Amino acid sequence: MNRNSAPSPLASLIWLALIYVLFAWFVSHSPALNRLRWDMTQDRLFTLDPGTRKILERIEEPIQLRLFFSPEIAQRYPALRAYKERVDKLLGEMQLYSHGHLQVRWLQPRPFSREEDLAFAHGLRPMPKTGPGQALFFGISGTNGLDGLETLPFLSPEQEPFLEYHLARLIYRLLDNSPRQVALISQLPDSTLWNRDDAFGMGVALYPLRHSLQTRRLKLPLGDISPETDLLLLLHPPSLDAASVAAIRRYLATGGKMAVFVDPLLIAPAPLSLPTQSDLAGLKAMLGFSLARQQVLVDPALAADSDLKRDVDKGIPAEAETTPPVLLTVHGQAINRDDILTRDLKRINLVAAGGLMPKKDGHGQPQRVLWHSSDRARLIQRQQLAQLDATHWQAQAGDAPLNSQPYALAVRLTPAVTASRPASTGNQNAAADIIADDRQPTVVPGSVVLVADTDLLLNHTWTRRSVDNGQSVYLAFADNGTFFHHLLDHLSSSPDLIAIPPRHHADRPFTRVARLRQRSEKKFHQTEQRLIAQLRETERVLNQWQQNKDPQDKLILTPEQQQELQRFRQIKLDIREKLRAVRRDFDQDVAALGRIVLVFNLLLVPIGLALVGLISWRWRRHRWRKSRRADNDRPGEA
Repeated sequence: MNRNSAPSPLASLIWLALIYVLFAWFVSHSPALNRLRWDMTQDRLFTLDPGTRKILERIEEPIQLRLFFSPEIAQRYPALRAYKERVDKLLGEMQLYSHGHLQVRWLQPRPFSREEDLAFAHGLRPMPKTGPGQALFFGISGTNGLDGLETLPFLSPEQEPFLEYHLARLIYRLLDNSPRQVALISQLPDSTLWNRDDAFGMGVALYPLRHSLQTRRLKLPLGDISPETDLLLLLHPPSLDAASVAAIRRYLATGGKMAVFVDPLLIAPAPLSLPTQSDLAGLKAMLGFSLARQQVLVDPALAADSDLKRDVDKGIPAEAETTPPVLLTVHGQAINRDDILTRDLKRINLVAAGGLMPKKDGHGQPQRVLWHSSDRARLIQRQQLAQLDATHWQAQAGDAPLNSQPYALAVRLTPAVTASRPASTGNQNAAADIIADDRQPTVVPGSVVLVADTDLLLNHTWTRRSVDNGQSVYLAFADNGTFFHHLLDHLSSSPDLIAIPPRHHADRPFTRVARLRQRSEKKFHQTEQRLIAQLRETERVLNQWQQNKDPQDKLILTPEQQQELQRFRQIKLDIREKLRAVRRDFDQDVAALGRIVLVFNLLLVPIGLALVGLISWRWRRHRWRKSRRADNDRPGEA
């Protein structure tokens, strides 16, 4: 080849196309390179969490996922079809990290088909209110080689932030179906913990601890907590000695998880020798929070309704009678919707709860408030509750200044534990507080949950009991039990699963279209209000004329009434035309914006790529000319 000949643009493009095709083929067929991604989204929406990847890499035997989706019926739900595409992409990404062990099948459960029968058999439920013979399925079932079955009955777009977590949990349950172990520390008697029939028992909420989990009670002082323990549950715990605190620290430092329920005023009936309060005194340094001692939180903004108050007040001791609002219903914006534990909660009932106080040095642990009080909440000494009458309390609540921030009532955090004891405690068991220096802590993020109320687990706080054919039936009117069951299920799972954070919605609406729609709806609403005002005025005039007529002539319209009615009909037609014009202008604005985007995609992007190619070709040609001039200036060879 003559090195002095200039490369033609066509030859350069052909070589670039061949290189691109070969590279694309190599990447798509290479197990090592087909995971390469460049996620340019702001929140890395298309990148799997490291915890999810670890779970997928543990798969050693085939796991089959079946995605049931009804495309024909879903044509009426564009948001659902768009969400289905994102589910497909996430499943495809998961397959890449499973080394071929995760198999995904896409099934269409048409009416009266085998796929529909299979969907029902696996426990999937169709979308409600889709009409008879139009069952819209959008769910996932998973099976393993041991006939294990796990399902996600319906994939709602509202649950998109937790989609990766739900899929990873389904796969994890198919990988590990061994019973999980819970260690319980509590000063409450068995007659309170496991009683389902008594109003002041906790047996309804604590039912999974005895029937689906392996639970054992621990006694103080604690020795080493078994590493097989999946969750340490402190439920109205006694005061912890130094050796027990050291054992809990070691347990958390090795990847343990813990849930703590404390209470400034216990409402549940108990032996007279049982303290009516519990706190976080021994765990404050580790958790970064303490419970205000002997202080009960009152909050008029979250006060429960009178019916619930009357039911719960029946068994409350005299010092806690709820003239001030200590019986609270947490709802709305007071509940954090960005955590998997509280995402679906509507209301949580609390009785004589306390306030969680962060460390004063301002160096608390990474934490997330699960629910909180309003800015009108106050802490009152428990002895003062019976001294406040309703009038006095309402006056104080109305004049109370707003707090700088609400009180935290439930918190999820990462404990601060170190690999070695910072100083000797002077205890004879102080040696138990030491961890070897070469042993690094493996703390699970978000592995500790603190709740400033124990009475929320009482049966009558969130359920009503009825008897049907000799069987007790418990109807929930609050989500206390749902929260506790989610807590048990979540914290007793794999640390890799707990570490998966919620994602943002993948939907990125056009902000300009949203502004156009908002302006159009505002104009539409103003025009509609003007039409309604004119309609009412015309009706008023017609009614006034009708009242002034003789009773015998009320069914006959006068010429003035006919003229007024005709004028109103014309005005109504004109305004309806204006409403259609407003809607038409909005559609035209959106269409114009769509044309601009289309032009950008079809013309400007290819033009930009062509300019890049042209600049590259000019640069290569410049280098060739420079090399040729250098050869011409070189002395001739013999």
